[in-house]
Amino acid sequence: MLEHVRAEYFPLARRNVLLPNPEWFLPADAAALPGIDAVFAKTLYTQTIFSGLGCRVAFTGFTSEDRQDRTVPRERAFFHLAGRSGTKNTEALLALWRKHPRWPRLTVVQDRHMAQAGLAAPNIDHRVGHLPDDELRRLQNSHRFHLCPSQTEGFGHYLVEALSVGAVTLTLDAAPMNELITAERGALVPVARTGTQYLATTNFFDEGPMQAAIERMAALADGELDNIGAAARRLVPRQQPRLSRSPRRRDSRSCVG
Repeated sequence: MLEHVRAEYFPLARRNVLLPNPEWFLPADAAALPGIDAVFAKTLYTQTIFSGLGCRVAFTGFTSEDRQDRTVPRERAFFHLAGRSGTKNTEALLALWRKHPRWPRLTVVQDRHMAQAGLAAPNIDHRVGHLPDDELRRLQNSHRFHLCPSQTEGFGHYLVEALSVGAVTLTLDAAPMNELITAERGALVPVARTGTQYLATTNFFDEGPMQAAIERMAALADGELDNIGAAARRLVPRQQPRLSRSPRRRDSRSCVG
């Protein structure tokens, strides 16, 4: 079962396995957890959350597409792929950029249903609406810097895609984002305050540390950018999924007691 628990399906299988996103795990899903035999966790953060609920959990990780295209010339510009998500801290990032008209160009790709009206800025290229995949891939490769200050992540595909193109990637220093982005692979911005979204913690930044990180990235020499980009593309060795036992009911089929 993906993301949500469908209790009406329990009788149809000998084993019921859940692949959840903590930020969309509803109270109704939590109430049905006793019918789940095991949880497959895409992030270590998810593994920790559901282990704490007494579930048998296997850390599986996840796979993202390699978006690299070496034929695309790189520019010292910034890219933010907001898409249809409302948890990317997009509006806070745009507000900060409007205060710095001398910063390099920021290209933002966002679904038209999510975009909010705001003051235009000469150094913001706000692409609202659907982009063909070849154009999106060109933008991902042409920008040296990717800004991914997520409040929370279920998969983190846009983080991994940023790593795949060898970008210098910025995110918030919080799980699960910092499982993927490290100081060697990009930049981590301190979390200023937190909230909650169902089982997940949401994270937010203050303008001062974000500004400092952006300006530090922009000041890096080309050789330093190349080294970070090479580190970004180095794969983490795969771990064999291992199913933990519930600390509550070691002899039980159910996820929780």
